[in-house]
Formats: sequence, structure tokens, C-alpha cells
Amino acid sequence: MSVNLQNIKGLGPASEKLLAKLNIHSVEDLLNHYPTRYIDYSNVTTVADAHLGPVALKGHFTSVTGRWTRNRKHITEARFSDGSGTLKVQWFSQPYRKESLPLHTTVLLTGELDVHGNIISMLHPDYTLGSDFKKNEPLLVPVYPLSAGLKNKQICKWMQQAIDDYATSLPPLITKLAGELGLQPPQDLLRKLHLPRSQEDITLARFWLSFEELFVLMSAGALGKLEHQSFQAPAIPADISIIKSALADLNFDLTDTQKRSLWEVAQDMSNAHPMNRLLNGDVGSGKTIVAIIAALLAVKSGLQVAVMAPTSLLAMQLYTEFTKLLSARNVSVDILTGASSKSQRKSIAVRLADNSLQVLVGTHALFEDTVGFNNLGLVIIDEQHRFGVKQRSKLQKKGSGLPHLLSMSATPIPRTLALTIYGDLDISVIDQLPPGRKPVITEVCSQKDRSQVYECIEQKITKGQQVYVVCPLIDESDTLGVKSVIAEKKRLDSTVFAHRKVGLLHGKLTPTEKEAVMSQFIAGKLDILVSTTVIEVGVNVPNATTMIIEGAERFGLAQAHQLRGRVRRSTEQGHCYLFGTQSSSNNTRLQILEKSDNGFELAEKDLEMRGPGALYGAMQTGALDLRIANLQDRKLLAQVRSAAKNFITANHERLHEYPYLLDKIQHARTITKLN
Repeated sequence: MSVNLQNIKGLGPASEKLLAKLNIHSVEDLLNHYPTRYIDYSNVTTVADAHLGPVALKGHFTSVTGRWTRNRKHITEARFSDGSGTLKVQWFSQPYRKESLPLHTTVLLTGELDVHGNIISMLHPDYTLGSDFKKNEPLLVPVYPLSAGLKNKQICKWMQQAIDDYATSLPPLITKLAGELGLQPPQDLLRKLHLPRSQEDITLARFWLSFEELFVLMSAGALGKLEHQSFQAPAIPADISIIKSALADLNFDLTDTQKRSLWEVAQDMSNAHPMNRLLNGDVGSGKTIVAIIAALLAVKSGLQVAVMAPTSLLAMQLYTEFTKLLSARNVSVDILTGASSKSQRKSIAVRLADNSLQVLVGTHALFEDTVGFNNLGLVIIDEQHRFGVKQRSKLQKKGSGLPHLLSMSATPIPRTLALTIYGDLDISVIDQLPPGRKPVITEVCSQKDRSQVYECIEQKITKGQQVYVVCPLIDESDTLGVKSVIAEKKRLDSTVFAHRKVGLLHGKLTPTEKEAVMSQFIAGKLDILVSTTVIEVGVNVPNATTMIIEGAERFGLAQAHQLRGRVRRSTEQGHCYLFGTQSSSNNTRLQILEKSDNGFELAEKDLEMRGPGALYGAMQTGALDLRIANLQDRKLLAQVRSAAKNFITANHERLHEYPYLLDKIQHARTITKLN
């Protein structure tokens, strides 16, 4: 269906432009614009009989006032009465409410009844005029995402006509799959979603639309995995003697999850089909040592290894770590970045061609056409989500055949999200920290705590330890009172830490300048490093044990956790101080960070708070469009995963018979596919 929006009565060119901002360009798009929630007027009670929790009341507003607080917050307060009693109702930061609230007019009011300041009241309720409801009209009102200039009432009106005139059948994918899967979806599915007459209608519609969303993603993963297994790759023996010998060189023991992950990688590479595995572990959990031993196994089989990093800082660090373990075993390792000279590039090209260079670590420079391998057998990509699908694919094509692929990520991924998005991958999880590593002690601080925090930092520096100060901005270009690294470095230099050596690091510096600053910090020539989030990924300075994060509310849970992982690189106790702006003192995310140092636990919280689209968007190029499906519903996930796997296994050679599904799968694979 591709029906013009202007076929909807009352929907003109001006409204079309507003709908376009919501990516609604046709009637089909309108029907696929799902409600985020529903206002339930179906069970009206009285003020006198109402209990705490969600309620619906019918009455009128008797008065309304507005006032500003000392900290410049506006409060609108109204009195609601239905004859049985009176209720206080409040809206914060909505001054327009005072003028727009309909007084002495019958309204239906819904919201959460709770105790606020020892008084039973309702905050931010929804209301609608009683006259808006016609006789026998359902009292479940959908609430849609809006753009400026649009009203929910308009969407509801247009949706009614679209349902009546155009939604005559089920969505085509559900229609087609129902028979194949032996399932019986309901008729009038979109009517049940947009014009429900009961909660059962909503539950049924959301189940089937969730099923469709997840089925597409999981089918994309299942198809990718099936196709990947059809390729050939060099079989690399899982030589136990090589592994044991390498481990004996270490001055520490691997954790159980490191050992398990290493064995899973070794087993994958021993097959004649290309490995496609994601190694997911918290900051400092020891993913790199697993990658190094995997590289050693490949090299001992006569193959070359490419190691990819998103920044020159991380590439240099990986180069140092790979060299440290592999050079003693006569493995040649080199590094290629944007700062590499012409002579270095020429030397690398020659040695790659004659197979005398066995491991090449690099940044995006590895994508260059002049970089060719003689016998590439393994590609290792660190922080894989920072590279696009085409970039990863281009690197894999550097060899004569398809090499094994080991992707790594220090951003803990909730298991439900990983199973949904990375269906073409096998996943190894390292969720234990090496022995002796202590959780970072994290504190949410107010401005009055600053002098005490600086005293603690001074004591740490006196003991020979180092400190990070992280700011969200480079320049003073923000009007919200958030600090910049340039201004903060200048302030620390001229005031409280004028007697200490303070360095500056941010994204506008050249690779050479960044490398010089980090070299100074690693060598202990700087006491404090004021930085943006360029230190977020992989930076390893064990002597840095303390971090201040300024404007902490500007960072998501995962990013803030990544940052503080920089001070968990040794057996010394790490400390992280979170300073927010004045308005963020009660920020829920900061309080969660203060209580938990478990990256996987925080990832689950992030998924719960921000949803899969926001979380996945921060991890991967592309937009994850899960508008209905709830990744907390493990029962549904298991059901869809099984259905998708069985369907693709049986029908992968005749997917052309399912053009609607195939189109959606191909789109999904441009977002999720890692191979």
C-alpha cells in the first residue's frame, strides 16, 4: 500500500510537512505509527473511593494557580473536584497550563495517585473534555509520538479514517507467516492497536506486532549465520601446547571466563568455516590476552593477522601489548596509522607481501588499497561497533579467502539485545575481573564537596598516582553550565593544582599531538590529564587511579562506566567522582552508577531506561527500529528465535517468495550484520 496522505480528510499540505518530521509519508506509514501508551478512561472511580496508583476520575477543575520557585522552576497547581472530594493536581515546568486549563468544565482525568509531601495528590496527569467522548465510544485513548505543531487529537482523527478506509487486512508479513508457522493471528490487528475497545485488544495487537519486529531481526541473523557457514576459511589447529606455553609466560592466571572464551575462539578457528565471534567483556576484563593468543595460533599456522583499532591511541596500546607477548616468540608485529611515514608504509607493504610481517596493528589506515596481505587468516577488530559494516567487510576482503573474524567490545551488551541483534554471531562473554582488581568506588558529588575531593586527589598525587579529569566539551560553547576541557585545564593550572603538571587531551589535537600527550602521561610526567571522552576506549595507564567526571549527567550509563574503567587497571583502589550541574543532583543514572560497578548490570539498566534503539544506536551505526517489541520479554524472544531459525533453515533458498519479508531482512542486515 502506498496511499497519498492527502486522501485522508482534513489532512492538508501543512500537516503533511509536520508528519514528514515523524517519517510519515503515506497512509501506510501513518498506520505503522504506533502509540507509545494509552490513557485509560475505562474504569472511572470517585475521589472518595480512589486508591493509590493509576486512576481515572470524572469531575472538573475548580481553581488553578501558577508560581515560580526560588530556583526558577514553575509549578502549576489546580484543584479537582467530583462532588465526593477534592484533589490537588500539579504540573512542573509547564507554565502554559495556568491559562489553558478548562475550569468548571467536565473532564476525564487520569494519572498516578500518590503521596507527595504527606498529601495525596497527582503529578502531571492527562485529561480530556468529557464532551469529546461520544456514546459507546471506547475509553482507551492512544498517545502517539508527536512533532511540534501536531496534536494527539489530530493523529487519532486521521488514524480513525485510515483504519476505516485502508486497513482492511493484516500486515502482509503476519498474513503470510501465520500459515507457515501454524499460528492464528487476530483479524483487524491494526484496529485493535489504534482503536482498542479493551486491554485485551492492545495486548493481542502488541504481541503480533512485536512478533513481526523480532522475527525480521532474528531471521536476518539466522540467514547471515547460515550464509557464513557456507564459506571456506583456513583451519587453524587448536594447539594446546602453544596455548599452555603462552599462558606460562604471563605473570597472572586467566579467569574462568577468559579460559572459556579462549577455548571457544580456538575451537571456532579450528573449523574450515570462518569464525564470526564477538568477545564481549567489561572494561579491564582481559579481552586483549584472548585476542593475542588467538593471533599466535594463526601465526604458528603460517597465517597473517590484522588487528584493527578505532583510534591511534588504542592502536599504539594494542601494538605494545601484542609486541610484548609475541616478540619473544619470534612473531613480527608492526603498526600502521595515519601518522605513519611513507617509508614505514612502503616497508610494511613489502613485508606483508612476502609474509615476513605476520601481525599488523592499525587504525583506518588498514583500509587503504595499498595495504595487501599475502595470507590473511584472522581479523581482530577492537571496539567493533565503531566501524561500519562496509569497513569491516573491506578489511576481511584483504585476504585471498575469507579470514576468521574476532570482534571485541568493552561495552557490555545485555544478553537479550545481543541475541536479537547479533544473531549471525557466536558470542563469548568475559564477566569476571582479573584477580586483585577492585570495583571502582564511585561518588555523586555536589559543588560543596569539591574542595574535599581535591584534597583526596592531592594525597593520591603525593603517593605518585595520577588523575583523569573528564569534561563533555572541548570549547566553552555551551550555555548550560557544562565545563570544557580547555577552560578546566586553565583553571586547574592557575588555581588548586598550579603546583602540579596538568596535561590536555581532546579530539581536535592531531594524532601526533595526542600520542605525545599520552606518552607523557604514561611515563608519569603528567600528574593530571584533563580530557574529553577520547580516553573512553582502551586507554591503559595502571598508575591512574582517580577520575573526576564533570557534567556527568551528559553521559549515558555505558559511557560513564567505560570512562571510569580507566581507573580500574591495577590492584590499587580506584575512585571516580561524578560532578553534575545543579539541576542533576538527583539524576537517577548518576545514582545507579554510584551503586553499581558491574557493566552487564548497568547495561540491563540502560536497556530498561532508554530502550533498545537508544542503547543500540550508541553501539552501532544504523537505527534499530523496535517500536513495539520489549526485549525484557524473554518468553517471546525464545519463541520468535525458534520460529525464525526453523523458518530460515527450511525456506532460505526460496525467500524470493516472501518479498515483503526479504525486503525487511535486507534492511535489517545493513544495520546488524558484522561479517
